[in-house]
Amino acid sequence: MGGSARLAAFAQILKMELHTADAKAGLAEISRTANGRAAFIDSASVNPFDPTEMSELASAAAAAGAEPVLVLAAGGDALETAEIARAFAAIGAVRTIATRLDTARRHGGILAATSAGLALAELGASPTIGDGLLPASAASLARTLLAHIAASPTALPQANKNTPEAVS
Repeated sequence: MGGSARLAAFAQILKMELHTADAKAGLAEISRTANGRAAFIDSASVNPFDPTEMSELASAAAAAGAEPVLVLAAGGDALETAEIARAFAAIGAVRTIATRLDTARRHGGILAATSAGLALAELGASPTIGDGLLPASAASLARTLLAHIAASPTALPQANKNTPEAVS
């Protein structure tokens, strides 16, 4: 399913109208006609380490009067994810949505994003968008992060039989 079809399916699930815009002026017009309703803007991917791309994204968000929210897939390197989060914080993002929590086994990157000052807003832990997102809280985060351990005890690190801890 292509990007437009996925967006249309997502809009249908949320019972929202789908509008497209190719330029900042179009985003501003959509924002003006939203009449106080929530509007979600799915931008093209950007290189968070390219100042020009980040500036264009910040400009588009400002034109639409939108709050930038970083969507991060779990499983990434923690240090790199923290750098990405800092780049988005620099253009005004204050929240992040963590996805792929059901399939990733390493969640340090998602936690590292919070070190950049981004708050976890929502958690995606389902293979289908129809199941939606979970509001992030300490309890929902703990349940989501620990769910794979309950399902697979081998997911926990195993002690090496030759370590001092294992011998004592």
